[in-house]
Amino acid sequence: MSRISWTLCSANSVSENRGLILERPTIKLRGHHLLCMLTYIGQGYTQVFSDSFSNKMKGISEGTTEIEIVYGAKDDLCQVLQCDPSCPADIARHCLEGDAARRDDMALATLSAFLRLPLKSGYRLRLTPEYVRILRQEFAAGTIRQACAGCEWFDLCTAVAREGYRSVKLFPPKYPSLTIS
Repeated sequence: MSRISWTLCSANSVSENRGLILERPTIKLRGHHLLCMLTYIGQGYTQVFSDSFSNKMKGISEGTTEIEIVYGAKDDLCQVLQCDPSCPADIARHCLEGDAARRDDMALATLSAFLRLPLKSGYRLRLTPEYVRILRQEFAAGTIRQACAGCEWFDLCTAVAREGYRSVKLFPPKYPSLTIS
């Protein structure tokens, strides 16, 4: 269970409680993981990674957790891989390689332009089902997927989008979606 901290001020992420400001628990994500979470269906590098990712998506979907953008392997998902003894070394290194950083730069640039937000390290956001619905439409259309080129999960994510995001962990559709062809 996440620990809630009380602060006197927090710019982007607050709920009032009798004059005090309650800061929501935060998941730290690198740029390209903002795209990964749109199609995440519970499959990942290791079981520990998948359980952690699923739990984080549940918190965002329930509105109890918000996202803070970070740069590089300080990301909460990468940290799980770095600390998981069942994770093969080549997979754990994935978070530290230049290709992941390139994907981060591309994803943040594309999403910043599309959302008209200054997405960079330290920026905090709270996702809503409507925001995610719009992002998924654009993802399926290919307009925000430039950072996904060459990713080992590309085909799986394409299939998830084509099938209407039915099994996703982040804001799963309540009603059957139209299949995109």
